[in-house]
Amino acid sequence: MSIYKSAIQKPVTTALIFVAVIVIGIYSFLKLPIDQFPEMDPPYITVMTTYPGASASEMETNVTKIMENALTSVDHLKHITSQSKDNISVVTLELEWGSNMDEAVNDVRSFVDMAANNLPDNCAKPVIFKLSTSSMPICQYSITADETYAGLDKILNDEVVPQLNHIDGIGNISLSGAPDRYVYVNIDQQKLDAYGITLEQVGQVVTANNLNLSSGTIKMPQEQYQMQVGSHDAARAAGLHPRHRYRQGYYQGPLAGREDQRP
Repeated sequence: MSIYKSAIQKPVTTALIFVAVIVIGIYSFLKLPIDQFPEMDPPYITVMTTYPGASASEMETNVTKIMENALTSVDHLKHITSQSKDNISVVTLELEWGSNMDEAVNDVRSFVDMAANNLPDNCAKPVIFKLSTSSMPICQYSITADETYAGLDKILNDEVVPQLNHIDGIGNISLSGAPDRYVYVNIDQQKLDAYGITLEQVGQVVTANNLNLSSGTIKMPQEQYQMQVGSHDAARAAGLHPRHRYRQGYYQGPLAGREDQRP
């Protein structure tokens, strides 16, 4: 009871002690460091594998199941999920919280390397991603264009991004969402049958001629020129000699038509 008795007998001292505690608490609260994006390693690891030309069922059978069977032996594995789409397989591993992610990534890489020998020949090398808050964007901007998105993309890449890279503290700037240019080749199956040509042959010819390769250099007395073999027009590669061009960018040829959609 001596504490309560002293507090009653010395009210001023007791009040000063409480005021001091409150002041120290407020000062400590104001000086408490706060991080909006604290560094942490969520226990998730993703393995992505691409197989050009494969359907979703082929990816499931020839890639996804092989990767799942190999990755089930990873230490501290809690749950494993997979997703198979055309040309791509994604396997996600959820580990126990508190696991050493660096060691887990090394284990996953070892199992992936062993499973890579069982993958199809044309399958690309699996890529391993470790989820980290430090790689997440801290600021995002949405930009629209009134006339052409192709011109907007050029302005952002040539003018805006270089200026932002000069700001201290910025590690990486990425652009996404810009529309891409697509060329659709509409095949006339009856004409292909008449010429005795298969659809696979047309695709092979288009792919073989759609190349951009360096062909060496030409040295002159005072100058040097870089030579490059440009990609052939897809329509000409498939025997689609343009006859008429319309506003929509449509070409008509003896075997098929080509529709050029620009962003």
